[in-house]
Amino acid sequence: MRRLRKCLKRTRKKANVNNSCTRAPKVKVQKEYTEANSRVKRSIRVDKQNFLRTLATEAKKAAYQ
Repeated sequence: MRRLRKCLKRTRKKANVNNSCTRAPKVKVQKEYTEANSRVKRSIRVDKQNFLRTLATEAKKAAYQ
């Protein structure tokens, strides 16, 4: 649920970048979008690592039984 909220915020920030008309506000909004984008990507990467770690642990337990 948290990741979905982060993705939606990122989408809104991307829309703000596309709707900015002048250069100065666009640079500011682009920086915010870049930071949000990296946070979302990092979150997805961590979730994937945790999922794979859990999957490996379950496979190891199943192999020993």
